[in-house]
Amino acid sequence: MRFRLGVAAACVATACLGLPASAHASVRSHSDAQPNITCGMLVSASITLTHDLSCPETALFVQQDLNAPVDALTIDLAGHTVTSATEPPVVARDKAITMTLKNGRLVTTDAQASVEDEGHDNVYEHVTFDQGTLISVNDAFPHISHCTFIHGASVFTDQNSVAIEHNTFSNAGAPPTSLSTALGAIALNSTGSTVIGNTITGYSTGIGVSGDLGRANVRDNVLARNGTGIQIAGVGNALMAVTVKKNIAIGNRGDGIVVGDSTNSDISRNTALLNGGDGIHIDPTPPFPGAPIALIAKLTRNVALANAKWGIEAPANSAHVAVVDGDRNVAHFNRVGQCLNLTCR
Repeated sequence: MRFRLGVAAACVATACLGLPASAHASVRSHSDAQPNITCGMLVSASITLTHDLSCPETALFVQQDLNAPVDALTIDLAGHTVTSATEPPVVARDKAITMTLKNGRLVTTDAQASVEDEGHDNVYEHVTFDQGTLISVNDAFPHISHCTFIHGASVFTDQNSVAIEHNTFSNAGAPPTSLSTALGAIALNSTGSTVIGNTITGYSTGIGVSGDLGRANVRDNVLARNGTGIQIAGVGNALMAVTVKKNIAIGNRGDGIVVGDSTNSDISRNTALLNGGDGIHIDPTPPFPGAPIALIAKLTRNVALANAKWGIEAPANSAHVAVVDGDRNVAHFNRVGQCLNLTCR
């Protein structure tokens, strides 16, 4: 399956997420006393919430104040909840500022985005995202760690790198119109990304990587009861290198792990069990017109048990596909067969 992420991002970035003509207040510098935080505030210095904030539209806009420029600021939610009914609770569009958002809860009741992030190396930590999607477009390298995503909340990134590490995602109770229904929990269309140590349950796709990316490191994640656990489905790209390592895919409705286009993929030490399709499926896209790109997938020490189809399914080697047996792959009790075009123990 291929994601049409550019279309979704364009919709959100244009039709859904406009700035209002005016705002109630602005925080100008660290030296100023912090004013009462109100809906629509323009934030250009660090603030700490002292109360919950329930807004009809966007609650906080992060942007530089030219009279008091800053390189970085922190929005400390201090355990409070920020709610928006029709727009993302937080909009960060200023590349002159690096924002840290931490320690609280964002609730999006009737919008596709929980945060619109077009900033610069923004950091998200210890935030609960309740519904909505953290949409990062043009941010150089956002860091998302130790956050909780519930009721179908998800992450979509485009163009640049991202680190998504040690978060929990749950689709239980998600509204049917959630963007995560189409994109999954984590949708990457960006190069040089790391997705490490996350737990993901109940999405259409747990981790989806697509587009013309160059590198991705997907490891130590647990993916349970999703449609597909991990889906690598890029465009044939001579620079692509993907590491899929030490992931556990269990009880997903379709395949546990699918690796499509990759010129140099390392698929090692993963465990796939009780999935409704293949445990691990190497499924390259047919070559585009012109000279085929040599796609190489190396499988080493993976374990596939009790899946409904193949334990590990790989295509036969051809002019544009090479499946390398890295040895010590194990497959047992899979319904259709243990390993196709690969030697397993």
